Amino acid sequence: MARTEAIKQGWIPRPGRVEGISLTVTAAVAVLSLLIGLRSYALGAVVGGVTVIVNFIAIRMVVGLLVGGGQTKGFTVFVLLAKLAALALLVIAVFAFAKINIIGFMIGVLGVVLVIIGESLRGTGNGAF
Repeated sequence: MARTEAIKQGWIPRPGRVEGISLTVTAAVAVLSLLIGLRSYALGAVVGGVTVIVNFIAIRMVVGLLVGGGQTKGFTVFVLLAKLAALALLVIAVFAFAKINIIGFMIGVLGVVLVIIGESLRGTGNGAF
């Protein structure tokens, strides 16, 4: 199936306002960290921000499958647990092998979480929140 068909059917969510603003905030934090000379913080912020954005998109995909009625609830729960396990393994691998700065990572995560909270309080009206 072509990607455009998957998007039309709602299996792949279109990038929304949250993703765009989150990428902007992540980039701004990384550039600010680089400007003040903290390369490890910048790399950690980028990895943390991108990880949370990818997780957010994956959750939207799974919720789209559940709401669309295309799959059973048991399968959807299995997919959510598999996604959670994959995310946990990814984060563990990043910290174990890539030696990412944990404070920078948390700053990147926090930036995206604040965008998600802000957009949900704002009431985007696009069905995401």
